[in-house]
Amino acid sequence: MRTTDTPYITDWFAVSIRWLFLLGLVISLSLGGNLLSLPNILLLALGCWNIVLTLLTGLNRRMGYHRQISLGVDILFAVAYFVLAGGYNSPAFWIVFLPLMSAALYFEIIGALISAVLMTSTQVVVTISQTQTPIPMIGLGVLSLFTFFVAGVFGYISVQLVKTIRRNRQTQQDIQQKKLGMENERLRAIYSLTSTLLGTFFELPASA
Repeated sequence: MRTTDTPYITDWFAVSIRWLFLLGLVISLSLGGNLLSLPNILLLALGCWNIVLTLLTGLNRRMGYHRQISLGVDILFAVAYFVLAGGYNSPAFWIVFLPLMSAALYFEIIGALISAVLMTSTQVVVTISQTQTPIPMIGLGVLSLFTFFVAGVFGYISVQLVKTIRRNRQTQQDIQQKKLGMENERLRAIYSLTSTLLGTFFELPASA
């Protein structure tokens, strides 16, 4: 594991938004009366996984390939839950948006769009396989396009967020460099003054 003196800001955003997703999913399932169904064990497991990530983030640590593993687990849970819960028949079908968030935070808009391709493919395959009647392709197409729209929104927000974080970090570094420069100038002034005083002190007996 890697550690740093400063927090991984994106990790804090990732674990926080994941908690919000889990809270929203639980509320959706409670309102739909499906909170105690078997597939929801996956949400409990995802919550346990997020506890681990929260602890790592709090300790300013990361696993090897931390971003890839975090995104991979989100994709795995989202796909498994979507399949087991019955696809769009579940009130928590929007769990497919969770990997889009993780991908956007860690890999910006490109990662979000790639995840959208995976999630859209899952939605299409599951919906076709689980529907006995002819599928309204227009509705499925609209839902697929909406997935890409959400990915684009998450990606755009992530890009702006990363720019802000980098700008603030650069500002802090500039301030630190300026302070360090002022300290060096002050030390040089003190050294110069001390050297002058010592030189004057040692010259006095010779003049006498």
